[in-house]
Amino acid sequence: MLELNAYFRLHQTVERIRKEAIAEYWEKENRDDIIAALTPRQMNYLMILHKRGPCTLQEIMKMTGLSASASSAAVDKLVKLGILHRETDETNRRFIRVSITRELLGHMEKIDRLFRGKVHAALSSCTSGEIRELEEASGRILKSMDGAAEK
Repeated sequence: MLELNAYFRLHQTVERIRKEAIAEYWEKENRDDIIAALTPRQMNYLMILHKRGPCTLQEIMKMTGLSASASSAAVDKLVKLGILHRETDETNRRFIRVSITRELLGHMEKIDRLFRGKVHAALSSCTSGEIRELEEASGRILKSMDGAAEK
């Protein structure tokens, strides 16, 4: 089996930076009513949803690792808070997509910029060649993982 310790450490570090960016933004902006209503964990789930775009409850379960009942309860709570929006497909009333409201979308964009800035800072000691190699290797890894997920 391949030694993937460096890959897993990299993944853990990027996840930690993402969570730090969310927590930092939440600490600064929690005076805003819409942000004050959220926990850092909810913000983390919303960042996942933000990157994915509108999706079904089943997709939310896969992305967050939450059970069906926990996902449903979380979505219900965020819909009641006016943070998420449910969209029903006109051709199939049982097909419901969940998306982030426009009001929260601005916050998600700011968090994403903060996160990307932190990642850029963390990689500042790398040469452009090393970054290019990382980008190429990441592309191959994602392609391989996407292919494995489709099977």
